[in-house]
Amino acid sequence: MSAPLIVQFCWTTADDAAFEQVVPLAWHGHHLRQQGWSNGIVLCFLEGLDRLSPTYRAGLERLGYHLVDGAVAVTRALARHPQLRAVKTTSRFWFLRWNVLGELVAEHGGSGAIHLDGDVVLMADPAELARDVTGKTFVLQGCPAFTVIHDPSWYDVWETELDRLLADRGAYLQEALRLKAEPLRPDREWYNLCAYGPGRFEDQDLIEYLVAAGRLPQARTAEAVGSRFYWIQNPLFPGDWFAEQADGGGDCRIHEQDGLSYVGYRQVALYHLQTDFTSYCSGWLALNSVGMEQSSAALLRRSLLSPRYSPLVRAALGVLGWNRSRRQVCEAVFAPVSRGGRRLITDIVNSCWG
Repeated sequence: MSAPLIVQFCWTTADDAAFEQVVPLAWHGHHLRQQGWSNGIVLCFLEGLDRLSPTYRAGLERLGYHLVDGAVAVTRALARHPQLRAVKTTSRFWFLRWNVLGELVAEHGGSGAIHLDGDVVLMADPAELARDVTGKTFVLQGCPAFTVIHDPSWYDVWETELDRLLADRGAYLQEALRLKAEPLRPDREWYNLCAYGPGRFEDQDLIEYLVAAGRLPQARTAEAVGSRFYWIQNPLFPGDWFAEQADGGGDCRIHEQDGLSYVGYRQVALYHLQTDFTSYCSGWLALNSVGMEQSSAALLRRSLLSPRYSPLVRAALGVLGWNRSRRQVCEAVFAPVSRGGRRLITDIVNSCWG
């Protein structure tokens, strides 16, 4: 079986500098190169590739990325799902990326695909990750930030169910909420997390529901974690799937060896720098600068996980000048503290166990 295509979808209305601070593609490319790893990631721009300067684009290509303009594919997908024209840009592209991914895979001979969110930092060679998951189909613990698709029926199911959702969103959501109470595929058995509720229903929510309903192809947990890697979807909860990956023991802690990160003997595959975790890193770095990270990090984490307090905490970080962009966080936490020393990301994620 041929290696899966690795794809990140991007869109922007900003210039190079502003875009890179939010989606640090150039930083990630340098990170892969410094580790001595391959790249070969396809960057498919659903909008805004023409807004990036030739210099920035050439720099990405020198780092091993393959740039693709997905605007035409988006036009075709919108022709099939015109209701999405009225949806906000980010939500629209979240839904449409799966349609476009199906097209890209077909154009490349029907090989499998790995989808990466733009806020994922790989902690292993992409080629090794691809070999590890070849033949599997799974969404990582209910979150599409890392999704592996080798079963081509996945795309057909997605198209059909997206049509149903857009035809009558209210009725569809009620159906999904009824099933959430008694899923046909229980979360822990099927490597899923049904976190959706009665409010927003984005592409991730739709995917969670379709896995729980047994409609989207999804590997059982035992198959998905049958790997040499340790998989963390949300670094604020590094131990959520520890029992399934512990192989009978081991410490609930990340350690580094020869520049790589491990939980037990399993190498950490990636870190997902989603918004709340990026804010946590910003706050942790500020607390660390005054020697308070040990005493105050737990309170910071609890506050960011609270729907009530999380916006207030992020606002306070901004007022205090402690808030950092995703690129700035990456630069700070993934660099070794000293020659041969561990990275701050290890201390930060270890502060989130339990």
